[in-house]
Amino acid sequence: MLFRSSVTSTETLYAYATEVGSLNSSTLSSVYAISPTLSIPTFYPAGGNFGTAQAVTISGAGTLCVATSNLTQGATAGTCGSGWTTVSGTISVPSTVTLYSYATEPGYTNSSTVNAAYNINPVAVGSVLQPGTTLVPGSQIH
Repeated sequence: MLFRSSVTSTETLYAYATEVGSLNSSTLSSVYAISPTLSIPTFYPAGGNFGTAQAVTISGAGTLCVATSNLTQGATAGTCGSGWTTVSGTISVPSTVTLYSYATEPGYTNSSTVNAAYNINPVAVGSVLQPGTTLVPGSQIH
């Protein structure tokens, strides 16, 4: 006989076999641990091109981990892995960088790693074009 059941939370299931005229088998058990997955962190502002340094906020559930390269996530739930830094509040992004982040928390499966690229290209002072300015190929702006 086949028995099917949905396991939606951490449970221990027990089973044994029986047949008329025979002794029952030994009871076996197995623990099924169900851990919900944390949502991926979000970046504000989203990555993109900027003329000035940015104050970036990373938000989400659990402990948020951030790095400037895509590293292996930590194996201990609730603790950032080697090379990752726990983040809360804002991060100053003064120059071009790609930020990577994931969420971790005991009792949950870590989120996927997500990233956002920040391209910081300061605008040179005095390079403002006035309305109605016409540029022709080869023009230089001083």
